[in-house]
Amino acid sequence: MNDTNIVNALGALLQQQAQTYEAKLQILVEKLVNVGMVNMEPHRERSIPKLNIPDFHGRPAEDINNWLFIVRQNLEAACISISRKTLVASGYLRDSALQWYRRRIQELGELTYEEFEEGLKSMFLPHNYQEVLRTKLDNVKQRGRLDEYINEFMNIMNQIMEMSEVDKIHAFKRGLAAKTRAEIGYVAPKSLQEAIEKAQGYDSNYFAEHAWKNSYHQMDVSFSKSTEEKRLKHCKFCKRRGHEISECFKKKAKANHSHSNKNNDEFVKVIAEVNKVPINCLVDTGANQSVISPETARKCGIPVIPSRITVTMADGTTIKPRGITSRTPINYKGRANYWI
Repeated sequence: MNDTNIVNALGALLQQQAQTYEAKLQILVEKLVNVGMVNMEPHRERSIPKLNIPDFHGRPAEDINNWLFIVRQNLEAACISISRKTLVASGYLRDSALQWYRRRIQELGELTYEEFEEGLKSMFLPHNYQEVLRTKLDNVKQRGRLDEYINEFMNIMNQIMEMSEVDKIHAFKRGLAAKTRAEIGYVAPKSLQEAIEKAQGYDSNYFAEHAWKNSYHQMDVSFSKSTEEKRLKHCKFCKRRGHEISECFKKKAKANHSHSNKNNDEFVKVIAEVNKVPINCLVDTGANQSVISPETARKCGIPVIPSRITVTMADGTTIKPRGITSRTPINYKGRANYWI
């Protein structure tokens, strides 16, 4: 046999073996299909599960960095392929953000997910974003509960890049309430985490939070209720709002004044001396204080010390005296029986 015949014989043999192997492979595939190990249907992309991604509108109050982080987490958890990430994420764009995306794909065509993220940041993230965050951090103050302040502080702090530990501690300490700030300054923490723990320990040890909160609300409710009740009251005697006729000071003063005039003669009237100056005195053994006129004080040489006290008179009226005097004796029949 020549070389040509040998080649032809080998080709025929190989073709026969290939057909045999193909037949065996077909039989094996049919068996695998029967037991459910092979799916012969055309390949299809699996449906996208419902993701927990909020809508992004491109509003000033929305944080694009936080939104993109949530998107990445959901895409990874759902095992979305790289080729479909942009398609899935863009489905949660609304309003101005959606209009931006439509314009970009019209101008540039389909975007990769990296181009999608960078484009959103460039459009909706301020160029001085880090400076804006630092300004917000400077304005965070503790105006109530410590845990609320810590949450607000850390929400901004976690977005700031390239900030030293010393600056973090200083910023946190600056926004604390005065007493807590003084305590943190005294213990001198070495890290922000230590500063937060020290502040929480001080707050829980020295501020009875729940007791304070309950008492505050009780006080607030009672105050509001009392104010509302006073507003609704109307006195029929003096025609003024805020009290009833049974509480009217003018009515009580008028009644006491009439009673006082009836019994005026029943008080003991004497002539006594103060600093050797004779004065007319009205003795009231039930009085808690002695009262003299400014003219009598000058006449007797008694110095008057300015004061803001108020005095309730026998008729129920309240007066604001010009001041008080030092303890001065009243001589009656040669003896210091009373004191001014």
